[in-house]
Amino acid sequence: MKEKEKRIIEEAMKLFAKKGFSSTSVQEIADEAGISKGAFYLYFKSKEELMISIFTYYYERINRKVKAIEKEGLDPKEKFIKQLYVQLDEIKKHKDFILMHTREQTVPFNQELEIIILKMRAESFLLYKKGLSDIYGDRINPFIWDLIISIQGIFQSYLGVMLFDIEKLDTKQIAVFIYNRTDDIVRGMETSPEPPIIEAGKMDRLVNLYQKEMISDPNDLIEIIHQIKKTFKNHPDQERILVTLDVIEEELQNDSPRIPVIEGMLANLSGYSSLEPLKYQIESFIHKNKESKP
Repeated sequence: MKEKEKRIIEEAMKLFAKKGFSSTSVQEIADEAGISKGAFYLYFKSKEELMISIFTYYYERINRKVKAIEKEGLDPKEKFIKQLYVQLDEIKKHKDFILMHTREQTVPFNQELEIIILKMRAESFLLYKKGLSDIYGDRINPFIWDLIISIQGIFQSYLGVMLFDIEKLDTKQIAVFIYNRTDDIVRGMETSPEPPIIEAGKMDRLVNLYQKEMISDPNDLIEIIHQIKKTFKNHPDQERILVTLDVIEEELQNDSPRIPVIEGMLANLSGYSSLEPLKYQIESFIHKNKESKP
């Protein structure tokens, strides 16, 4: 990221937190960043595009700090607690900006934002998976995804309380508390006769596909479609899904795929968790295809 682009993002975050998104003009952002209004548009087409860049920048900054803890030589328990604490503390530092976005809904939920959020979610899942595996080893493998989802639910709930200042909460205390509850949940799941809700193998494949870079070669997408078709034999909705995938595959084989046709077909894939990674990759391909057109 160029230095000027970084300065625009950081100054915009301050202004949005102080004045709100709608009340902050491009000219004000440019003034605070020490550039002309024209120079702003060399980096961002609009305030909305700037907001998406802020989300990405903000997330990557937190992610770098969390991953840096891996190199500190802490034992798995201390490392996990510190990673939770750093996430909470970084969010707390910018809570005014986050609350502003919550109030104003600054960026409509579009395809580009969906892709970013899905990738962030996948990276978060994998971070939790590594941390918990380092602490508990193979004994949690059968129910690891149920454990991750349970812990993230506790984390998000305390985050909501912290952001809205219902109580002045200590982020370190919350991190230790979440770890202790993790211990309780592990003991409960180990002794429970209930089977896991989330099948480990399927969730691994889903998260790993989200983690992949955007697939730009339609032939690679076609190969994934071929593989997925094999898994839907004898499925109750087999005919509907296979016809949908056939239409998408046919379009991808064309030199100029009809994007509206593919988008229409993707709606048929909603509601099938095992198809979400494929849907994500096709949406990423469509987004890139649209951007490349003049």
